[in-house]
Amino acid sequence: MATKADFSTGEWGRLLQAPVAAGFSVMLADPDFTGILRELKALSRAFDRLEVPHEAEELVGSLVADLRAMSERKEHLPGSEDFTEGRPEEIRVRILEDLRGIGPILAARATPGEAAGFREWLIGIGRAVAEASREGGFLGIGGARVSEKEKAALRELAEVLGAPLPAAV
Repeated sequence: MATKADFSTGEWGRLLQAPVAAGFSVMLADPDFTGILRELKALSRAFDRLEVPHEAEELVGSLVADLRAMSERKEHLPGSEDFTEGRPEEIRVRILEDLRGIGPILAARATPGEAAGFREWLIGIGRAVAEASREGGFLGIGGARVSEKEKAALRELAEVLGAPLPAAV
């Protein structure tokens, strides 16, 4: 089973970015002032509440433990400046391009089952963000649970990661 010790410092940094990047890639597809707080909260809670595929439990557990330790030390994620500079769509494009590099890292260092489970977990994070807030309507009332832009972002995320998209999207 793959853990932090199986990856170079740079590779591990890329993996640390991946869950936040997956959430942001969906959040930025259809930014909504009233929903962004719910979506950020969903992103944070996904680390604790989202079911992790069995094959990736050790890898995800190592990663989440490191993210928590970094949070306690108030450290920034490596490369987090990619999430702050530019217009939402520009940021999204950079994030997706960075996520495209996750597949080769996983292929080189993890088992196929771990890699697939990790990608599935990332899609789950994106989905949790998409479902956190109603889109459209007025102040979140009457809108869609997941907007068309968020659905498209989830499909794009799955494509970039080389992961199957759950049937409900």
